[in-house]
Amino acid sequence: MTADAYTPVPADKFSFGIWTVGWQGVDVFGPAVRPPMRADRAVRKLAELGAYGVNFHDNDVFDFGAGPGERDARIADFKRALVGTGLVENTAPTGSTSTTTTCSTSAPARGSGTRGSRTSSGRSSAPGWW
Repeated sequence: MTADAYTPVPADKFSFGIWTVGWQGVDVFGPAVRPPMRADRAVRKLAELGAYGVNFHDNDVFDFGAGPGERDARIADFKRALVGTGLVENTAPTGSTSTTTTCSTSAPARGSGTRGSRTSSGRSSAPGWW
C-alpha cells in the first residue's frame, strides 16, 4: 500500500469542527498560546488538507456579543469560503462537553448517558467513547 492511500481526500467525507483547528489553547493553567483563527481561514486550510466538510458550535464563526454588522460579515466570509472551496457544512447533530462553561449544544453526538441507550451488558453502545 502506498502513502497516497493514507492521504485524505474529500471522497472520504471527513468533517472537522472549526474549533479543532481554531482553538487558541486556553486552559485552566494559562492564557491562549496562539492567536484566534477566523472560520473562513479554517475552511480554506481544511480544504487544502483534503477535508470534505466542516461543522461548528457556539461561537466558531463570530464571537459572542458581536454586533449585527460583524456577525453578518463573518457569516458572509464563512459562506464564501464554503462556496470557494467546495466544502460542505455538516449539519449532523453534535454533542459538546465543557467543564468550564455552559454549552449551547444539547444533542449527543454518539449514544447518550441515559440507561436506555446502553446495551444489555450495561456498557455504552459506543465503546471507548465514555
